[in-house]
Order: sequence, then C-alpha cells, then structure tokens
Amino acid sequence: MQGATYKRARALQPTIDHRDSQAICDFVICAWRTNDAKHDMSIDELKTFCRLVLEHNP
Repeated sequence: MQGATYKRARALQPTIDHRDSQAICDFVICAWRTNDAKHDMSIDELKTFCRLVLEHNP
C-alpha cells in the first residue's frame, strides 16, 4: 500500500497544523505523524500518543 509507505517515510517531516477552523492565523508546526494522529486515531489512542511524546526523554 503506497499511502501507508508514503506517510511512514514522511512521518517526521514538519507540517502546519491549524489549531482552529476559524479564518484566523492560529497554527503550530509539528511532524506529519502528530498532525495525522488527530485524524487517524481514536481519542484514547491520541491521548496515549500524546502522553508518550510528552514523556519521551532523548
């Protein structure tokens, strides 16, 4: 499946995430993986993902 391969290859590339659907300039720069998470995951999966990001210690 090319779609999944394409997304995996670009998971850490920066992208713009609009935080509000209003016609105002309110956005953050984040990884594609993070931006997709809010669309591709359930609420519980997203919470787990966010918790793992916050707890990550490089």
